Amino acid sequence: LHTNYGKKMYTLNKLLLIYPRTINGKRSMVAEVNAGSPPLILKDSKIIDWLIKLPKQFTLEESKTLWRELDLFQEVFDAFFFHFY
Repeated sequence: LHTNYGKKMYTLNKLLLIYPRTINGKRSMVAEVNAGSPPLILKDSKIIDWLIKLPKQFTLEESKTLWRELDLFQEVFDAFFFHFY
């Protein structure tokens, strides 16, 4: 996290690990940055699309705009973004 022209700029957490896993018979993606903390279980693969489309540095608003373009729920954004940043 740093600032650029007064805006908070973010980058992806370098420790972010996302991997597939079968949970209750269904394929899901698991996201974590530390094996000692509970991971997030991602049930929508569009979240991976969001991560791929993020620029190297981005503002919170830029990331929210991309999230909305992929038609993902705001509550999921809040949980994901604030869990890892």
